Amino acid sequence: MPPLQRQETRTSLLSWWSDSNPLVQAGPTINLHAAAKPLMKWMHHQQALGIIEKHNEVPLTAELLEIYASYLSYKYISLATQRTVLRHLTDRAYLSETDVGEILRSPILEEIPRLLESDERQLQVLTCSLVGKLLAHQYGIAGQLTFSVGDEDVLLQMTSTLAGVLGQPESALGEALLILLESETEAMRRWSCILVGNLARQKAAQRVLTSSEVVGKLVALLRDSDDDVVLTAMSALAAISQLPGGLRSLVAMNAVNAVGLTLDSTNTNMRLSVCAFVTTLAKSESSVPAILDAIPMERWSKLLSDREEVFVHTAEVLVQLSRWDEFAWAIIRSDLLEVISDLLSTRSRTFDFCELIGTLAEKEFTISSILAAIPIQKFVFILDGEGYTGYHTRTSAGFVLTQLSKWPEGAKGVVTVLNMLDTSLLKLGKGSQYWVPRIVAALARHEVIVPTIAESFTIATLWTLVCGQDNQIASQAAGALVELARRSEGKATLTLELFLASTQPQLLVSHMKTILNLAETLPLESPLRTIIPTDGLKRNIMMIESGSGIGLEWNDTK
Repeated sequence: MPPLQRQETRTSLLSWWSDSNPLVQAGPTINLHAAAKPLMKWMHHQQALGIIEKHNEVPLTAELLEIYASYLSYKYISLATQRTVLRHLTDRAYLSETDVGEILRSPILEEIPRLLESDERQLQVLTCSLVGKLLAHQYGIAGQLTFSVGDEDVLLQMTSTLAGVLGQPESALGEALLILLESETEAMRRWSCILVGNLARQKAAQRVLTSSEVVGKLVALLRDSDDDVVLTAMSALAAISQLPGGLRSLVAMNAVNAVGLTLDSTNTNMRLSVCAFVTTLAKSESSVPAILDAIPMERWSKLLSDREEVFVHTAEVLVQLSRWDEFAWAIIRSDLLEVISDLLSTRSRTFDFCELIGTLAEKEFTISSILAAIPIQKFVFILDGEGYTGYHTRTSAGFVLTQLSKWPEGAKGVVTVLNMLDTSLLKLGKGSQYWVPRIVAALARHEVIVPTIAESFTIATLWTLVCGQDNQIASQAAGALVELARRSEGKATLTLELFLASTQPQLLVSHMKTILNLAETLPLESPLRTIIPTDGLKRNIMMIESGSGIGLEWNDTK
């Protein structure tokens, strides 16, 4: 019996183009399986979009999550589809705790380790974001997942969802941080320091961060060969110093001394970071001994001669530190004031120096040292505007002179140069005019100084300011006159002629009210009540406001 043979069939279009057709000799042939894969991915993507849209407003279910998990695991699913599913799950986890619970009981968790190990960075980042949202609800997902990827972009994404890390036990979090900080990868060490700095804002992590182990690792990183690692470690230590017990931990681990050693770096950013670190510590008076031990005053003097940006930050640090008595004592015992006196001629830096001297002058024990190191005329020249154009520069000099005038020794020095201001006061800018009356008012509080003021400073000049058009300056001048009147036995008595110098009735009323308010705060038995005509002020205010003009009778009728 002959073997069975297939009957010849009619040639179809598809079979004609088959690879086995010997008649087809030219042109490419089509691999139908290869053509089907992109089509399948597109179809799955459209299907996933449809499922997400259809179920977007309803709670997640186990059945629905199994479908989503299949999109994350099936090999013929495009990256675009997986990214879409991960974003959708992250959004659902953010909005609903119920959905979080469903996700945690679903096959989604089984896919997370594989996604974290993916070669696709976007999948890693999106997976970390989802894990962070889940952990934020303090469910018990293994925290090791968030630390398994040595990629700085992924770690940066994790630092933005830090609440999740805090769902771990303290011991686990501490161990994870130590592993990260000891990483052989520079990028990982750098981002680990950033992670620590961000964690410092979370109360639940504070005890772990202030531990000697974590602080010790950060201190060790201050000697890292990579400058960026050193900078981020310094920033993390600054954040820890603000936590309860943080400064104590830093001192115990010699962190402040280690930071001080980095000032020898040729990297300008390193010196700037040291200034930022010390500025943070300077918020607490208890940090001063450690700072003085780590950075001697000679080093601060050197920083004041550094590049402009370093100088500015150094001056800001010194202003903060000079608020504390121990550091102020250290300044006046060093040659820092002499250095500042020499540098005051550097006009671009004058404002910062004046801020520092003014802050020091708030403490009486610094006055004699300031006067001995810096000629007081320098501040008058600055306030006078001679060679100095900046508004803030001139007003900072006014701040210094006012602070000095509050103390008897300082007042004796300031009053000797007061005539320098009187001769040019009306030519000064508003910034300087604002401060001169404040200086006079501060001086007038020292009764032994008042006669000298009356001789060296023209009272009429103050009255000119009272009758001027600037309300702030007028109020300051009025206050100075009240202080003088309090102790000058009538030398600053208000007179009708001086008030008539004003050509603006409403402005005149404003100044009258200012003086009246100041006067009425005095005790009834004060002798100033016989000097300032309060009743006359009231009558004239009433007459001006009613449109009758200024009254002829001015003095009080007792």
